[in-house]
Amino acid sequence: KEEDAAAQAFFGDTAHFEAQVQNEAALLLKPEGEEPPEVHGSFRYFQRHTPEGFVVFCRTPIMRTKSSIDEKVEILLDTSELAAEAGTGFADVTHCKVSDDHRILAFIVDCIGDESYELRFKTLGSSGNSTWTTRLSGVRSMEFLSRGDETTGICILAVHMDPQTYRASRILHHSVNREGIMGASETLWNESNDAAYLEVFRTKDREFILLSSNTKDTSEVRAVSCTSSFGGSSSSSAAARVVPQRLLAPREGVEYFAEHHAGIFYVVSNHERPDFAVYQLPTCALASEDGGWQHLNMFFMPPGGLHVTDADLLSRWMVLYGHDSAEPRICVVPLGSDDAHEGNTHLNALSLEQVVERNRGAFLAELPSSVGSVEPGVNAEPTAEAVRFTFRSPLEPGATYNLDLSSGRVELIRRREWQTGDGLGPDAFQC
Repeated sequence: KEEDAAAQAFFGDTAHFEAQVQNEAALLLKPEGEEPPEVHGSFRYFQRHTPEGFVVFCRTPIMRTKSSIDEKVEILLDTSELAAEAGTGFADVTHCKVSDDHRILAFIVDCIGDESYELRFKTLGSSGNSTWTTRLSGVRSMEFLSRGDETTGICILAVHMDPQTYRASRILHHSVNREGIMGASETLWNESNDAAYLEVFRTKDREFILLSSNTKDTSEVRAVSCTSSFGGSSSSSAAARVVPQRLLAPREGVEYFAEHHAGIFYVVSNHERPDFAVYQLPTCALASEDGGWQHLNMFFMPPGGLHVTDADLLSRWMVLYGHDSAEPRICVVPLGSDDAHEGNTHLNALSLEQVVERNRGAFLAELPSSVGSVEPGVNAEPTAEAVRFTFRSPLEPGATYNLDLSSGRVELIRRREWQTGDGLGPDAFQC
């Protein structure tokens, strides 16, 4: 709050001009409409926008018939109602997640605009959505750990902020029902490094939750199983102790992140290649006393100067997002049948010839422009044969594309439209 006050005082003389420029920029674009839906489980999830700009989270069931004209739209969350309830006219939902059975919605909202985040829950279903009385303040992110319901409870992992610095500094294991927290919560990670921020992330195959601590140049990741007694429990009881297992010991100046598929962790690390490469780590190597690094096997060496910033791992493909000399890049890497190792099996190191062959099978997607950036979509389905991404540039405020992973075809799904008139539009500018 002191930083905000200092910033407002420093920029006070230009506040009016800044607001004028922002309003003029906003008028260049038509109001946002309905976002393209993304499939997750047996539903299509999408967002709408009210005329006032509030986000409405929606879904429709995936019909098994040829026609889906009569699909009923279910309103999961209307942020305008949150803003009205708070009396502030403001509601920013930063996280919105459904449980594995798609019956419970968890969302994190700030109704003031000062990062006062609060975790809330709703029960979803055909009988109507029911809001829980349970609210957890100061939560930055969360993931569902187990199945459950509003009565018996459900286990979650939540990242809590420091009340003074607002730094994401603690990860707790809670069991919650519609009335509140059940029993004692368990602290899984208390980060003492003031430069580090904590995060939780569910792997796309839904097998693990990855807990990560990141500074600007150092990372550490720990894993909790969502399906077995290995570092976790499928029980909804908070009494079942959760023990995160470390992937790799932290190294000063080394960053990495990970995903999981078929018994293997895929680690994207810069410990050998400054722009990151992809390695495999068997599940049995977790929490190794030697730090785990010697158990890594090279899986894929990105081409040229591709700097990897994000990744999607599907059942047959790995998709890497990043840039090469400031040009946006998407690299598609096919997974072979020999890449699946269900269970805690050891891996045989790939030969140089195998790594070279995998590089030959990979390809770079043809993007709309060499100037801009790419952002991966939700892409929640692990068996998908295509991914969604958004392309932005100084002349492109946001265009959603579908990338077919087998053919490499890139298809435009939707783009933000410019207002017509006054000769303004992308053709009036050069980039």
